[in-house]
Amino acid sequence: MIERVRSSDIVIFQGEGTMGPKVHFRGLRFFALPFLAKHLWRKPVVSLNQSFYAARPSDLAVAANIYRHFDIVALREGQSYALYRSLGIGEPLLCPDLAFRARPAIGARHDADAPYFCVTGSAAMDEYDLGAYAVLIRDLAATTGLRPLLLYSKQDDSRLMAAMAEALPVGSYAAVNSKCMATYDGILPILRDARFVIGGRYHTAVTALAQATPVILLPANTHKNEGLATMLGIELPVHGLADRRAILAEAAALMQPGNGRADAIRGALDTVAARQEAFAKVVLAGDTNGMIQLNRDFHVAIAEAGRNPYYLQLFSRLLDEGR
Repeated sequence: MIERVRSSDIVIFQGEGTMGPKVHFRGLRFFALPFLAKHLWRKPVVSLNQSFYAARPSDLAVAANIYRHFDIVALREGQSYALYRSLGIGEPLLCPDLAFRARPAIGARHDADAPYFCVTGSAAMDEYDLGAYAVLIRDLAATTGLRPLLLYSKQDDSRLMAAMAEALPVGSYAAVNSKCMATYDGILPILRDARFVIGGRYHTAVTALAQATPVILLPANTHKNEGLATMLGIELPVHGLADRRAILAEAAALMQPGNGRADAIRGALDTVAARQEAFAKVVLAGDTNGMIQLNRDFHVAIAEAGRNPYYLQLFSRLLDEGR
């Protein structure tokens, strides 16, 4: 691996997720190797599709010291972008998560015997009251008349399956795991045909949104779920399990005909796609001024799409002053 990097023309990496404790920064694959590539072999280094987060101030200081040396830092959601800029370590780019480029599901509709909503776990599962989550799923099923369908690929999510078995009647829910549905193309129709998706799995949420399926977000292990709302410019709150009434109300609203949520998501996806295309062009051209303008225009487009005049005025002023 070291020889490959040393002989390369450019180094592109993704070290997303929680940064810390400090031992993670010494891991060869994520942080040490790009750092060496930049300082020892003078390679251009690009951090792409990145979340920027650290649980402790000391870890954040180490992360800042590493990332300030990279040529391009492209962050995938709004909360990471805001944190990075607040540290004063350079001007990052905001490029919406590349998982939004998920192709539309094709083929027959998912073979389900009843309308359903999808359930996922979370990278923060250890902090969840799984019994309360299972009861919430039961109540969502009763409120909406939909059948819960649990999607899981992580071993931790099997604990949610066990909690659901205790809270829900036998046969009232279904589950799909990575063994019975092992392909990406196989999971897309399931997400496309769900009435909504609830859970804390970031990538499942992004993939569902890419199919214009509404999501009800629960906490992840970083601020990346919160970052989706600020990037998409649509109402997308992250609920704690204690927000039971708000979650049930949101699900009930999604069941109303003509609720407009899918149309709002499609509008946001058009903005995301345009941003990604423009990002590729200015990066390939090495246009620094174009990158700064791109950041400004994207934030303004989000504010306009969200019909938020305060947000529009604030970001127009801040980003114009930043230039």
